[in-house]
Amino acid sequence: MSYCALVLFKNNKPIGELKFSNSWRGASLIWTALYDSYIKDPLKDYDNWLINEQGLERLWNLWRSDDLEYFESVVLLATLDGAIIKKENFKQFAKDLRLFVKKYNLDKGWVSHLTGWAKVFDESDCEAIGFYHTSVSENPWYTRDERKEEEIPVDLRKNKKWFSVYKEMEESYLDV
Repeated sequence: MSYCALVLFKNNKPIGELKFSNSWRGASLIWTALYDSYIKDPLKDYDNWLINEQGLERLWNLWRSDDLEYFESVVLLATLDGAIIKKENFKQFAKDLRLFVKKYNLDKGWVSHLTGWAKVFDESDCEAIGFYHTSVSENPWYTRDERKEEEIPVDLRKNKKWFSVYKEMEESYLDV
């Protein structure tokens, strides 16, 4: 079965990950909640982010929308490739996750990793946390050295494919 993971960073490198079984209960749960609330066409049978290519494009860009509450934008932005949360934002991100769970009633009748993620952010002492949203793809925080046949951890100082969620949000609000 697939899993998603929170990737813990110290000294700008991943030092381990906390796995949550069934990756459908993390980022895809967020995508479904937001798609259904803001994009879904009620006149189309089976309209969802998995099959509607234009809807999927709209979903990725939805974090910039004035229609979303701030915490919704933050939580969505955290699902994009390369997103990290820095230590100074851990408590706020835990709060934003809990607001998302509450708004979409994800603690009733659903298995949701978001509450577990919030607990990790409340308790972690690492310097940053990144996301590995599904184990069916390559872990973005490691590169493969084929010659040595080993995984090499990404160094955040040398690899600029990552971004800080709250810094991106702050810059986005300054652009308005």
